[in-house]
Amino acid sequence: MKFIKNHKKMALLFVSILCILMIFFTLTDASRGHITGAISFVVVPFQEVAATFDNFVSNGFGGIFRDSGVLLEENEQLRQEIERLSINLARLELLDQDNVELSEALSLSQRYPNFDKVGARIIAWDSNNWNSSFIIDKGERDGIQQNMVVLAQGGLVGRVSSVGPRSARVTPIIDDNSAVGGTTLRTGDFGFVRGDLTFRNRNLVRADFPLDADVLEGDQVRTSGLGDIYPPGLIIGTVLEIYPATATGFTAVVEPIVDFTTLNTVLIIYQVFEVEEE
Repeated sequence: MKFIKNHKKMALLFVSILCILMIFFTLTDASRGHITGAISFVVVPFQEVAATFDNFVSNGFGGIFRDSGVLLEENEQLRQEIERLSINLARLELLDQDNVELSEALSLSQRYPNFDKVGARIIAWDSNNWNSSFIIDKGERDGIQQNMVVLAQGGLVGRVSSVGPRSARVTPIIDDNSAVGGTTLRTGDFGFVRGDLTFRNRNLVRADFPLDADVLEGDQVRTSGLGDIYPPGLIIGTVLEIYPATATGFTAVVEPIVDFTTLNTVLIIYQVFEVEEE
């Protein structure tokens, strides 16, 4: 009795464990099914979430990659279309420029109907001295000769300074070595129009007049036909500014009618004019 009394707690624990084991092993299949169902109730939602996430990763990202491929292909097609349209636009702009130049050439031919003329395209400017001279695509084989007069945009460009078999060099009136006899349309006063480094890059030239000349801003200056190779009456440009007079005369700044910064085509008069003595 003393032994049982001393180990009462241990005996109670043993009996309790034994009862629990007996209850567990006597559970029916239905009971075990309820336990399994309870476990499933907890586990299945997590399984569904995992399956949904897996489908999103598999299908969602796959769709994104497929859509990206389609977008890349469409972007390439759009790029090619833009490039094609840009090329067509450039061609239209060239055609439009050609039409403008042809219209100017026709107008110039009508303005100077007494001269036989041939058109030429500028193929190069002198790289050593911008706007000092340029090369055209007509030469000896086209009947071009030295000192033929060159026109464009309604007025005087310059003269042919040298000729090759298939090309020729033109010295424009804005060149430092150029000098053209000119007269004002309003009064007929005579002066010399010269190229000048000070004005050339501004598409301007200078005109030197004697002290007694009557020249005003806005006067039109034309070729005089005296003492040079140019026939009379060709438009040179318009007086923009008049400098103060010196002891020998005064200088006027003249804006040529020809814009040499945009010049692409010219007309060459098929005639060499003899120099007339004053």
